[in-house]
Amino acid sequence: MRKILSTILIGAVAFNVMGTSLVSASDNTIKAEVNQVASNVENITGNEEISTGASVTNEAYYYTESEIDITLPVRGDDLVTLDNGKDKISFLLPSEAADNEGRQTSNGTIVYYGDENAQISMQTYEAGYVRSLISIDNADASHSYSYEFDLDQGSKLVSSDKYDSIAESSGSVFIVDGNNDIIGLIGAPWAVDANGDEVETHFEIEENVLMQVVEFDENTAFPVIADPTVSNIVYKGGLTKNQCKKLYNRADQYTKYDKFVDMAEAIIIDLAKACDTKVGTAIALITALGKVFGKYNSMKSGFYQGKNNNGLSILLFSSGDMSYTVRK
Repeated sequence: MRKILSTILIGAVAFNVMGTSLVSASDNTIKAEVNQVASNVENITGNEEISTGASVTNEAYYYTESEIDITLPVRGDDLVTLDNGKDKISFLLPSEAADNEGRQTSNGTIVYYGDENAQISMQTYEAGYVRSLISIDNADASHSYSYEFDLDQGSKLVSSDKYDSIAESSGSVFIVDGNNDIIGLIGAPWAVDANGDEVETHFEIEENVLMQVVEFDENTAFPVIADPTVSNIVYKGGLTKNQCKKLYNRADQYTKYDKFVDMAEAIIIDLAKACDTKVGTAIALITALGKVFGKYNSMKSGFYQGKNNNGLSILLFSSGDMSYTVRK
């Protein structure tokens, strides 16, 4: 009997040690894969401006950046929220993040790891905006990734070229309230493959759902990294629509000559400070900023941040005709 009991105890100890070892090995594997996803993402976005200063609970990662309160969920099926004290923007991550725990890595990227074909990551930036990064692992992954926005009554998603006649087609999306004022910006989408080559991508809007469609195939070099960037920082002023157009046209003229870039930038600052969002601040800046800074930025994607003597920061994101955010 004693021999049998000893055998049982030894077996139990052995099983416990083996079980602990298996759990440890599994945790280490997941941690390594999460870090690899974050590394792939940060190779594209960089990591210098990602915030690591979250206050963490069992439910969420909480940040306050540039007077913007930002909440990223611990569970991937809860809301992401940006609140500037006046306007609040909330949205759900794509279904690939659902039921997965968001794990924060050393540089601040949070990875919702667990889907078989694609991983969703989030980054909060010190300037007060968030990025959602889609890491597409293989050709079996979905081509469409949906972000469902929880908007107030009367608010809606509007593509930039449909908001105003002076907008060029940038691919970006505005969030507008019931008065048709812009309260949020979603930068023009981009996607790059493992070789750093651009992959065709675009947004589609169905009511309060924003879908990013990525056009990869079996010959694409994986992983593909794709990004929508969301901000609700908008500076409001009081110029008329015609005055905004005149300022924009002046800036557009000066961007054609390198020696006048500083003057063009100063005019763009005037646009940012003076034009009411309802009549085209965002629209004018999309093209003007892209023309000014595009000449001096080699980045395929990501943010350019410039600061003038008057203390107004400009944040420029995405590629091509770039979207923008301005803040004091």
